Amino acid sequence: MKVVQLIDTLRAGGAERMAVNMATVFSQASIDNMLIVSRETGMQADRLDSRTQLQVLHKKGSLDWRAFRKLLRLVREFSPDILHVHSTSLYWGVPLKWFLKDVTLIWHDHYGLSDQLKEGDRKIERFCSSWIDGVVSVNEKLKNWAIQDLGMQSKNVVMISNFPHLKELDRFKRLNNEKVILFQLANFRPQKNHFLAVKSLKILLDKYQLEAELWLAGSTELDQQYTVEVNQLIEDLDLSDQVQILGEVEDVEDILEKASVGLLTSDSEGLPVSLLEYGLAALPVVVTEVGQCKKVLENGKYGVLVPVNDERLFAKALKELLEDYPKAIQMGEEFHKHTLHSYGGEKFLMNYKQFVESI
Repeated sequence: MKVVQLIDTLRAGGAERMAVNMATVFSQASIDNMLIVSRETGMQADRLDSRTQLQVLHKKGSLDWRAFRKLLRLVREFSPDILHVHSTSLYWGVPLKWFLKDVTLIWHDHYGLSDQLKEGDRKIERFCSSWIDGVVSVNEKLKNWAIQDLGMQSKNVVMISNFPHLKELDRFKRLNNEKVILFQLANFRPQKNHFLAVKSLKILLDKYQLEAELWLAGSTELDQQYTVEVNQLIEDLDLSDQVQILGEVEDVEDILEKASVGLLTSDSEGLPVSLLEYGLAALPVVVTEVGQCKKVLENGKYGVLVPVNDERLFAKALKELLEDYPKAIQMGEEFHKHTLHSYGGEKFLMNYKQFVESI
């Protein structure tokens, strides 16, 4: 099996981290693979296995014919069995399929607003469906959407969970912390609802009289107006000394070692890679009940689930977790074991190969 992956960028983001993680497990399994980035690389490129071929097209727009010709040449020369396109890279994957009819086109659907999908949404994806050979969905809602709304045959759609991959870290380092650090790894976009994290911190400090800091990591450039609004809320609530906006971080392992609790405050998700990274780092977590989070945490067995956009319940959950932190640490350790067993790269690869062979 030879695989070419196509993705828009390698900046911070769940789909981008998954593309790099997949390249890593392909290389570790001695599967020839190439990762083609259509626009620009980013910090995720530094995490690539040296055996993976990386190519960048520097695409200037959706109709950049020069970049498309380079893409076509690269794929023809590599001669893959599988063309695996992530998210909106499908829009170039389909024209590529027109020229390379023997390649199997797999679309990896990471759509983060799966909880808000309505009938008639995603018209371009519907148009592209005739040329898609298989769909990998990151949660059951997206799998069902691909069958019912996209019109794919059920045998050509599979739900395969994301998986994390981190450098070695000391997951017990946080026991020596002199301060409580609440950590959220999420790009600054409206669906991530950083407002909930900030408001919950305010309640934790004022109502429950617990000292804590909030560290927010993720790209601040994807929706600059949203970033401005988050900063304004921090200022309005007089939390400038307690909240750090870190932007994109190169060494997330260093922060995961220091963090006391991992947060996810999204209004909608697919299967957040950041949650699985919290698990790999044995981090106690408080997350909103969106996407696959409930399934990942097995209904609260491995972390605390809170309804969407309820800062009072979110703050209360944080308070209870912090007041019995030894119990929280034990829950984090169980989450670590669960993540290794149920969301490892080897399991992903086994399921992926079985799916590809069945198409």
